[in-house]
Amino acid sequence: MKSLSEDVLQRMRDRAGSPGAQAPPPESHREGPGTQPGPTAAELREELRRRYEREHALVQEELARIARQEREAGREELSAAVRRERAQAREDAEKARQLVSHVQHQDGGRGINPLREPEKEGGLHAPADLDAWVAEIKLSIPCCFAISGCYGCGCESSKHILGLAKQLDKKEAELKRLAVFYKEQLTLLEKKNLEYYKLASEQYQEAAAKAEAHIKSRSTTPVCADLQAQILNCYRENQGQTLCCSSLAKEYMQCIDAAKKKDEFHMRGAQWCSGFGRGLLS
Repeated sequence: MKSLSEDVLQRMRDRAGSPGAQAPPPESHREGPGTQPGPTAAELREELRRRYEREHALVQEELARIARQEREAGREELSAAVRRERAQAREDAEKARQLVSHVQHQDGGRGINPLREPEKEGGLHAPADLDAWVAEIKLSIPCCFAISGCYGCGCESSKHILGLAKQLDKKEAELKRLAVFYKEQLTLLEKKNLEYYKLASEQYQEAAAKAEAHIKSRSTTPVCADLQAQILNCYRENQGQTLCCSSLAKEYMQCIDAAKKKDEFHMRGAQWCSGFGRGLLS
């Protein structure tokens, strides 16, 4: 989980330091006030939503890539370990077979039933089942398991063969244990990825809810609407005689100024209340 978090944080830092996140232009290059209208509340909400969706998609893509890489690495490691153990098991089986043949050659076939080839007189051979193979080896060397002891049939060599067979059995059990272990690790990794995905989704929903709470819609009712209608009617009725509507235009400008002063008064009052509340809390 730690490596996942570090990769995601590094990816976020790279995006924050990309050329797209440039500093704002200096004061001399900024456009004057009133040249372009600012974004509305709906546009701000839409931009914030798109930004969250992009970041969420980026996080999910990064998580999927990291999980895929770790699964592939785990499978490759498991396959390599299984191949090594199987090769070692085959090598040990071949050594055991050669050792039995060597003991048979030294004893002249008196005490040990030789491991003949399958097509020769139905002799023994190394079967696929390791337990069956060990049982066959035990049956081939009866002198080493007699209660009265050995009877000159190469008992020490036979014990060595049985030791090799036990080692093969242990290696097979180790392979099974490794397979179970890697399967559990893959399951645990997938579970952690799912939990991280759920956590990221919950955080995204909480952030979106907070943004919606902070960005509130404002009323956009026109100011001095009745005077606007009177001025329009006056200009229509007195085309080419704009001085006839000068009194209405003057009254309209006074109404606009009064509305601006009213908005400034309300804004200053809200700022004062906010600062006073913070002072009391501190």
